[in-house]
Amino acid sequence: MKARHPELKIHRSHPDRVQAATPRAAQHVLQLRTRPPDRGAATIWTAAFISLICVLTATVMTASGIRAARHQAQLAADMAALSAATRHARGHPAPCSHARRTARKAGAHLTTCLLAPTTTSPSPDTPTTTAEVTITFPFRTLRWLPTLTIPATARAGPAPP
Repeated sequence: MKARHPELKIHRSHPDRVQAATPRAAQHVLQLRTRPPDRGAATIWTAAFISLICVLTATVMTASGIRAARHQAQLAADMAALSAATRHARGHPAPCSHARRTARKAGAHLTTCLLAPTTTSPSPDTPTTTAEVTITFPFRTLRWLPTLTIPATARAGPAPP
């Protein structure tokens, strides 16, 4: 087994005493004796920094997931409103039930569906009813957290003049 510092001699009776064989080794021994002891602060700072990065990453991922779910909820509401308005314009008896099926296919839950007559119609061929739907979209962030419900509202019908 090779010695780590062959120029240093350690007394057998006093292991804390080190005798330097060369001036460079004596300088090394002096640096070892005058340097404050390492207390592991770098390890603690590194662990804290890594934890901070993990928390920030989880926060950004959750926020971007909520934003994507909001867009998906709005898209589901738009599709349900267009579906109800189109069905009503074609004379189907239950346009809101079709809007409910459309929202369910998009992964949302239809909470309200209102068909309101419009006051003015641009032409006799356009529908005179506006469909307004409100849906809730479930979003689950983590398994142990409760499911968030994201609401969205959309309106479809003839454009005002």
